[in-house]
Amino acid sequence: MRVFAIFMVMALHLFGASRGIIVAANNTYATTLIPSLSILRQVYQCHLPIEVWYSGDELSEETQEKIKMVGDVTFCDVAKILGGDPKEYRGYQIKGYMMGATDFDEVVLMDADVFFFQNPEVLFEHPGYLETGAFLFRDVKWQMFGDPHPPFRWYHNGKVSIYKERREYILRHIPTPSSYVPEEWLHYWDLDFVPSNKHPISSEQVETGCVIMDRVRHAKAIKNTVAFNDDRKTFFRLFLGEKETFWLGLEMAKEPYYINPVFPFCYFTDLNHLKKRHDLVHFVDGELVFLQKTPEFPPIKPFLVNNQIERHPAVLKNIENYGTIPTNREIEEFRDLTFYYHLFTKAL
Repeated sequence: MRVFAIFMVMALHLFGASRGIIVAANNTYATTLIPSLSILRQVYQCHLPIEVWYSGDELSEETQEKIKMVGDVTFCDVAKILGGDPKEYRGYQIKGYMMGATDFDEVVLMDADVFFFQNPEVLFEHPGYLETGAFLFRDVKWQMFGDPHPPFRWYHNGKVSIYKERREYILRHIPTPSSYVPEEWLHYWDLDFVPSNKHPISSEQVETGCVIMDRVRHAKAIKNTVAFNDDRKTFFRLFLGEKETFWLGLEMAKEPYYINPVFPFCYFTDLNHLKKRHDLVHFVDGELVFLQKTPEFPPIKPFLVNNQIERHPAVLKNIENYGTIPTNREIEEFRDLTFYYHLFTKAL
């Protein structure tokens, strides 16, 4: 029923294309959302309309009034739009539902803890997006299937049994891969392959802190994404939240998509708590695009340089998983972003 409701919403927008930003937030995440959107508006001159999505009473009227100061913001209660208990939408799954129900035809989906280094509208002009209508970012290699001693203990702890269940799930929905699947992800369709200590496999493929998508072009894929989120009791047990619902939805629809070839860089604000205190930085064609912070909302700290990172044995063991070391120019851009972050936070 929910997939049908979203299909009807999308059908209403087939006449007249529009672009905009969609982001999910609650009272806690407003702490980073407000300075992030302020930087977009006042520093990078991004004038795209913004939809802030929430469910039920998780975003107070007082917080909404603060967010409105950014300008051209609409608030969308997903539970009122799609129906059902507001608790059903609280969590990773809200991103799939708001992608299906937004008023915009071309969308920049962002997380509330994302900070851009430039106007995200430039991604609409990227050749990868122009060709396919879907621009996705790779996730960092947090966790490896087959690694008996993973540096980060999360939902599967490297268990091969979870990998096999995930493969079965993917094959039930997508028996054969398209040409858009990156080569290093084809192992899901190779029944002879089993991850091991000698051949570990990254368990995360796509980062959904930022997704650029043409909803008109990818209506079928978005319906699949919504269906995966409806099946979250199973999906979220096998995958880390909704991250993989977007590319798998596209793949299931056999619709084209572009995967940014560059892995994000990970740096740590607290070397004693690697899992909790890290920021991810994403590049496109050699340029910084966005940073995604941890949910604890520490102020943006000075960049940890190479030798500081390498002192920690867990990171030294996996340093190749975290991308490239930033240049001096990029460190300066981080300092600029730090200044803007504090400037707009003080204005709250």
